Amino acid sequence: MQRVDHRLCIHHWCRICCIGLFWIMLAAPLVVMGVMPVKTVSQNENRNLAEFPKLQANRLNAYFRGIESYWNDHIGFRDALTFIYNYILWAGFDQSGFSWVTVGKSGWFFFGGDQSNEDVLGKVVLRDADLKQWAGVIQAKKDWFDRQNIRYVFVLAPNKQSVYPEYLPDWMRRHAVSVRRIDRLVEVLRKHTDVEIIDLRDALLREKDREPVFFRTDSHWNWQGAYAAYRQVIDRLHDWFPDMEPLPKSRMTEIVRDFRHGDLRMGLDGVIWEKERVWLPAEPCSKWNGTAFDRYLYEKRCGTGRTRAIVLRDSYMDFVEPYLSEHFGDVVYIWKRWAEDSGTEHRLYKEWIEKMRPDLVIEERVERLVGQIPAVTMEQRFDYADPVLGHWDGTIGFDGIEPYHQVRLEPENGGLLIFATGNDPGVRLPEMGQNTGPLIIRIEIESPADTVLQMFYATDEKSGYSEAKSRKMSLEKGVNTVFLCIEEPAIQGQLRLDPGYAIGTYRLQSIEIRKDQVASLLQAYDAGRMSSHARSQMGTSRRRVGSTMGSAHNP
Repeated sequence: MQRVDHRLCIHHWCRICCIGLFWIMLAAPLVVMGVMPVKTVSQNENRNLAEFPKLQANRLNAYFRGIESYWNDHIGFRDALTFIYNYILWAGFDQSGFSWVTVGKSGWFFFGGDQSNEDVLGKVVLRDADLKQWAGVIQAKKDWFDRQNIRYVFVLAPNKQSVYPEYLPDWMRRHAVSVRRIDRLVEVLRKHTDVEIIDLRDALLREKDREPVFFRTDSHWNWQGAYAAYRQVIDRLHDWFPDMEPLPKSRMTEIVRDFRHGDLRMGLDGVIWEKERVWLPAEPCSKWNGTAFDRYLYEKRCGTGRTRAIVLRDSYMDFVEPYLSEHFGDVVYIWKRWAEDSGTEHRLYKEWIEKMRPDLVIEERVERLVGQIPAVTMEQRFDYADPVLGHWDGTIGFDGIEPYHQVRLEPENGGLLIFATGNDPGVRLPEMGQNTGPLIIRIEIESPADTVLQMFYATDEKSGYSEAKSRKMSLEKGVNTVFLCIEEPAIQGQLRLDPGYAIGTYRLQSIEIRKDQVASLLQAYDAGRMSSHARSQMGTSRRRVGSTMGSAHNP
């Protein structure tokens, strides 16, 4: 009988097992990926996961990149492997697997996104042009609210780095600068505007000597910090609305519970967590107005409140809202999530202003977002503009508008027909006087073809119309609403409007000319006299609408 070499058998079966295990390891993530439900959000990473891309013949490269992103986000066992990786980095090296999480001392974590860490290190600054834009836009916004008899306050919530610098990593503390973006912004706004600014840093720094005001595992303040912020806001509002007094903690209920959903926990659920002390009104007056809750826009009402308010906010206001809502008969919270589209945001809160006629607008912004310089759309800029220097439409009429070149005019119900007989038609508007600039103009016009509208102006009596002193805007066939800005400080004579190059019939529905307050404020800033300009505007607005000091809205 042939003798069997058991060592060869064992070696053979070991090879088979290793090959089988290798193929199981390759196949298992695919099997898990196929049988498990598709996730849309990663709780570990606090972000949305990639969706499966749609195939488009003209975008094959984007499709294959989308496949790769989907694979990376949804491969089986990804959460477990990410957990192990992050735990090793944190427990062994005091490091984070996420670029936006900074591991500090004594179990403290800091949000490093939105250039927060670069701000601490002085690597990002607000340029003079940025500060000028901030001051001009926020003052124009405040003047707009004034004209509507609405009080306005701008609230700055600090980063955790500004309140607990002692827990930052040593390497960051060694290179930290003493003056940051928020310091420069507050200084400029207080010097050049009359906007009510509430900088919450001092309130939180005082409160932290008594108890913690931020979560260790989250980027936001905790309930104690929110209550300190709320008290400072109400103390300031008390000057305008004397019936507002901060709620004492004796009227609140304390709840102690686990806090396991911090946005800086790096996916280490069950490992990184803390206790939280929640303070809520024991018998809240404010109630949701509506059936479905939308954290981005919701309304609360309190039967005993006399004041109506709109709060433009970010996530920091989540903790303040239960206290703040107790003071308002009607309050709407709008999450400012449209940093890239201020037009959407502006139209939304303009709609709510017209709907509820508030007494107060509170705008809150966290420190890390002060680098997002406020932009204004043309529509927003037009709304901020005042006074009205000229207005013509189908109701008021078009008196004073006269033919200039290659046109014939004929009023009709609801508009002014401009019959263009050549490719250079033009009309002239009534003279508005001297030194009327800067201007912003809104024109509603129906065009017979795709063309270009052009507005000419003059800055002195001797010079005529020229291309250098004109503004253009493209028109599409059909009805158009266009805005033109003329930022010259001194405009004289008559404006000339060329409706387009196309021969045919144009229908002018309305034209309105206003003083461009944003441009005026920016010019005043350059001249070092913006604060006096703001005060004069405040006086004009207050004389127009009257004071609201100490009273609710008067319809």
